[in-house]
Amino acid sequence: MINAMAVLMPTPRPTPKPSDVGVLGPASINWDTVATSVVAAALTAVFVTLAIEYFAKPRLEARKERILQYHKARRDGRRHLLKMREVSIRLSHHQRLPNARTSKRDAHRELYARFNAELLEAINGFDQAFTDVAPDVPTRLYAATTGYLGLVLGVASSDRPWAWKGAAVGLVTLHMIDVWDTSTRRRIRWRRRIGKLEEVIDLYRRKQEFEALVDEILREKLPN
Repeated sequence: MINAMAVLMPTPRPTPKPSDVGVLGPASINWDTVATSVVAAALTAVFVTLAIEYFAKPRLEARKERILQYHKARRDGRRHLLKMREVSIRLSHHQRLPNARTSKRDAHRELYARFNAELLEAINGFDQAFTDVAPDVPTRLYAATTGYLGLVLGVASSDRPWAWKGAAVGLVTLHMIDVWDTSTRRRIRWRRRIGKLEEVIDLYRRKQEFEALVDEILREKLPN
């Protein structure tokens, strides 16, 4: 008769003998396989490192260089804008000296001619800085800035009086500085400021209205 309890109880596993321990010890390890695995892992690591150095690192370095150049161009652009603003203010205060001696009038004329040359130099400098950042700016900013450059270059190269040139360039450059200094991530402020710049550029295309605005600015500068 079969013992029911024996059927239900699991069969105990045999306890390994001391002589059987050697089966699981160092003697059972295939050291050739281990060595092969270690070498393969090392070679894989070397290959991955070399691949990163060869393919990824040049792209990362190039991207880093582009970012550095972009920020340098932004700084250069701001420096040229501030120079334009400074020189335009000086030009806007030009007054004739009809009663002065000839030597004094000549020195006065040379001084303001130098200011006008500095203005053109600053415009060209800003143009170069903008060329460096142009591929990375929004389309609206690109259009507004090219319009601004056309305006200031046209005014500075014209035969207008120096005071008129200074007032006109100073007017529009003030708005360009505001736009240049504002991050596009600050969308509301940026849109408001670039909108003002676009209004002045559009006004310049309506020649008579722009001239009337500049003349009004000059009249306000005259002493009472």
